[in-house]
Amino acid sequence: MKRTVSLIVSFIILMISVCSSFSCSSGGNGTGTPDPYETTTLSGPAETVVPAGKTFYVSPGGNDAGSGTEDEPLATPAGAGAAIAAYIAENGLPEGGMEAVFEEGRYPVMEKTVFGKECSGADGSPVVFRAAPGAGVIFDGGVLIDPSAFHSAPDGIKAKISDADAAENLLEVDLAAAGCLFLEDITGYSHEWFCESYRQELYSDGIRQTVARWPNTGYATGSVELESDGSGTHTVPDDKYELWAESGTARYFGYPINDFAHLIDDDIQFDDERSVIIIDGSTFDGINMSSYYYIFNVLCELDSPGEYFWDTASGKLYWYPDGPVEGRKISFSQFPDVWFDVSGSSYINFEGIVFENARTAVIFGSEDADHITADGCVFRDTGGTAVKLNGKGNTVKNCELYSMGAGGIYVLGGDPDGHVRSDTLITNNLFHDWAQTATTYNAALRLEGYGFTVSHNEMHSAPHQAIAFDCGESLIEYNYIHNVCTETSDAGAMYAGRRWDWSGNIIRYNLVKDIVDKVFGGDPNGIYLDDCLSGQTVIGNILVNITGNSVMCSGKYNEIRNNIIIGDSPIYFDTRGMNGDFMQYALHYPAAFMWRELRKVDYLSDVMRLMAPVNVLTLEQSGLSKAKDDPGTPSYNTVTDNIMYDEGRIHSSPARTPDITKTTGNVQSNVCYSEDPGFTDAAGGDYSLRSDSVVFRDIPGFESIPFSQIGIIEVQNGASGAAGN
Repeated sequence: MKRTVSLIVSFIILMISVCSSFSCSSGGNGTGTPDPYETTTLSGPAETVVPAGKTFYVSPGGNDAGSGTEDEPLATPAGAGAAIAAYIAENGLPEGGMEAVFEEGRYPVMEKTVFGKECSGADGSPVVFRAAPGAGVIFDGGVLIDPSAFHSAPDGIKAKISDADAAENLLEVDLAAAGCLFLEDITGYSHEWFCESYRQELYSDGIRQTVARWPNTGYATGSVELESDGSGTHTVPDDKYELWAESGTARYFGYPINDFAHLIDDDIQFDDERSVIIIDGSTFDGINMSSYYYIFNVLCELDSPGEYFWDTASGKLYWYPDGPVEGRKISFSQFPDVWFDVSGSSYINFEGIVFENARTAVIFGSEDADHITADGCVFRDTGGTAVKLNGKGNTVKNCELYSMGAGGIYVLGGDPDGHVRSDTLITNNLFHDWAQTATTYNAALRLEGYGFTVSHNEMHSAPHQAIAFDCGESLIEYNYIHNVCTETSDAGAMYAGRRWDWSGNIIRYNLVKDIVDKVFGGDPNGIYLDDCLSGQTVIGNILVNITGNSVMCSGKYNEIRNNIIIGDSPIYFDTRGMNGDFMQYALHYPAAFMWRELRKVDYLSDVMRLMAPVNVLTLEQSGLSKAKDDPGTPSYNTVTDNIMYDEGRIHSSPARTPDITKTTGNVQSNVCYSEDPGFTDAAGGDYSLRSDSVVFRDIPGFESIPFSQIGIIEVQNGASGAAGN
């Protein structure tokens, strides 16, 4: 199985079908420095000169007032979009579509570009923005700061730094003088878990630098008590309180409830009478608790290599680099808005381009963004979610997404109420090192809606989830997920929960490995079917070294079959919906949350009668008994033909339901092996079964898992595509 491959690919521009003309006009950005928050709407200026062809050329040394030929290239992505829009407005969409070809170099993005419906491509005739073959093309939302702009910080600033080495090596730069336009401090995170934007950040050679914090690594602990007004008082060390209070800039990051719910508070208050800080308590749920936390954005805590502090009042940035700065690529992320808004448009492709230093979405479609494609691109050094698309037929493939402050891709689409599929495809992408500043519920990939396909992706190195699937009738297959949930316990590498109508998902042929909480020592799960989620199929997966449960379930009509589990990772049935446990509030008939959501679909229709779990949830006629048909009982599940090596097992919450076979349904032909049952090379990471494996003797119906097909697959169409420094 090939898990690490080059994501550098080439592209073939399709010249296939004829499409009808579009009517639009355009507004370009010219070649001058854009005003802050300027937006270019691609409707095309009448004065734009266009070539008599389908291709426009773009170069960092070009001019947006040019013709767009190879001899007179345009200069910016917005200029290229405006030229394409003007051509379509005058001539209609050509057969085979249109393209903007970008030559080697860096293209600053300091304005939002909006693609209207009139500027769309068509099936077989897309509008394509692509890198020239072999060219390293970077769209950059930050400002490159010349290393020579940094100088030794003044003595008055150094005096505020307690660490002698840090003070001696502290550098200062004037951000405005260095060319930064957007210096408003807007975090965008607050206490919300799912985050789409963030403040400006400093990067050195592509490595996110750390805002000055205490402690420098890991977390401190403090007690939290809920106040009558809903806020929380938080204890801090006595020797730190006065320093942080005097700074006027201190911010809080922590887990004041559980390690699956982070809180970022950029407006903490200081109570001098009690020497405690006061933090936002809106998510505390009325509990007094301990908190794992750190305090950041404080100049006096700038004492570790790689830390920096941005003084928003003076516009100066102070940095303690981890060595000489000469020759480094130093950037400060800038543009705060969406880069390319494709809402209402269709058949627009981005191919072979590196996108870096975005603070919010690079490619964004709020609704009706259909058949938008990112192919062979790189998304890196981002603050918020890199791609957010709401529509049908969208595709992200052959891309790499990494060094992301929040999530990677968030796709919405389809209609679960009307059983209309999104048909969005996320395939053959490499995700790693995401959720670096907003640690929980910012997955590499979030699905919301109905009818997605997620295949052949690799996802690794993150504190929380890899895939969050708030959807139905979707296929998640051949993915390799490892080393995620490294900073949490009650979470899963793949996670969904708290809906009955999200049925019909198939999770098959995935390798989920090394799911270990390395910070708090918790027990995260592999595949987590949470809070009575029902009607899921989990088949042919390989789950290795998971400190929590390999599969965790509390719903109905789930099929868990033909999986390989290696390690002490049980298939676990949680009865949280029974006997007055905490899920009861969502299950009360007829008005509770789960019922309200179910009634949004026509669950008595002929189609839905064939779909588990709805056929058992027509409980108006059941009498809502406390037996198998009770909505909170994990009944009518199938757990068969699973093999477990090294202490695997199947059980439920023993205090509530000692014998899971009495409630769950069909549990049989599951075999546990204390010795290797015949893996090809388990020690070397090959978990395929040899043809002479005893598994095929012990479980005659066990089906071979196509292990060699799991993970990223090699792209065979050439060597050009996303590249750049």
